[in-house]
Amino acid sequence: MLSIPAFAEQKRGIAAFSLDDGYPNWMTAAHILKKHGGVATGYVNNFRIDRGDISAEMLSALQDVYGWEIGTHTYGHANPEAFVLLYGGERWIQDELLSSIRGLAALGLKAHSLVFPYNKSTAELRRTVLLHVSSFRSGGERPIGTGIRPDGSFPGKAIDVAGYVPISQVFSWIDRAHREGSVLFLYGHQVLPDAAFHTGSVQSVTSGELTAGEPVKPFHDPYSCLVPDMERPLQYGIAIQKVEGNRILISNANLLRFTAPGARFMIGPCLGLRESDLEAIVAYAASRLEFRRISDLPKEQ
Repeated sequence: MLSIPAFAEQKRGIAAFSLDDGYPNWMTAAHILKKHGGVATGYVNNFRIDRGDISAEMLSALQDVYGWEIGTHTYGHANPEAFVLLYGGERWIQDELLSSIRGLAALGLKAHSLVFPYNKSTAELRRTVLLHVSSFRSGGERPIGTGIRPDGSFPGKAIDVAGYVPISQVFSWIDRAHREGSVLFLYGHQVLPDAAFHTGSVQSVTSGELTAGEPVKPFHDPYSCLVPDMERPLQYGIAIQKVEGNRILISNANLLRFTAPGARFMIGPCLGLRESDLEAIVAYAASRLEFRRISDLPKEQ
């Protein structure tokens, strides 16, 4: 297990952590954060409340008991770019943004920030949403900034399996944010028990197949992804086609570019983050940075 560096310095810099979609295991993240004096922002889709994926009571507890901010991830998680092409920007504002904000407000949830589904948007939407929220994530960028930009946007880096980042890299970002007095923007989706993941060693590899040094437990989740080398970051998820014994077959990447015999690999839900990894990240961040909700961040100078 990776050891957490020990520091007793004065805190400098900010950690802005968020979770997207809306899952019951957000409460796991809340417990971990609270233990270290941290808070987060949860961006929820209203349709996930409607169908019972996450309850209004849990979201209220996250806001009122754990000190989280609850933001909007829109009502139905429709791709904004595709939606606008079909129906226009005004309808997206009404059906996806305002219906979400009003629905959350009816539950006592104060949504002041937005995450566009898939981090997709148009220039028109980015301008118009600021009539209704104070900020939005632009996504797909470096994880460090100085606050909310003049156009209302802020960056963000996913750290779950599909956007895997080695813990050592996250620690270096924490160090940099502390050194510069800047803001570290990280986000995920689900926080799951370590047992929901499998790690092992690479015995051999071809372009489309990784052979492990031991049997791999079967994964029935159709949204499982592979981290071919836990020491290397990933820019996109590598979907698993099939697991047979100790053979892992994939079809959307050339594994020879991502790993080699002897490396450690991991399999898990594409939108999952291990509890132990979040614990390590939060514990180290809490020793160096101050946690803030997105709407409490400073404006970029």
